[in-house]
Amino acid sequence: MKCPYCGASRFRLSHLRISDSVRLLTFRYPVRCRLCRERMYISLSSALRMRADSRAHREAAIEQHEERLRQEAADKQAALENAAITHNAPEVEKNFLHR
Repeated sequence: MKCPYCGASRFRLSHLRISDSVRLLTFRYPVRCRLCRERMYISLSSALRMRADSRAHREAAIEQHEERLRQEAADKQAALENAAITHNAPEVEKNFLHR
């Protein structure tokens, strides 16, 4: 599917308006082009598929972010433990926590 205005192929679901009710009865759902922001209608089944894909993408992004945070915490803990072994532990911890 390509935008008829700019040719882009990235869309998002648009907010529903009262005037959309007639189109919804014919199983058409509003979307917006992410590039030119023009509003158009697609089939309801395509819109539902787009919504499911968007949700799956968002959940995967959240999981990647959480994994990155866990890894950073583990790296900080390892650096702190390494520094405590080779230096004076209370001084290193105080300096490390103030970064």
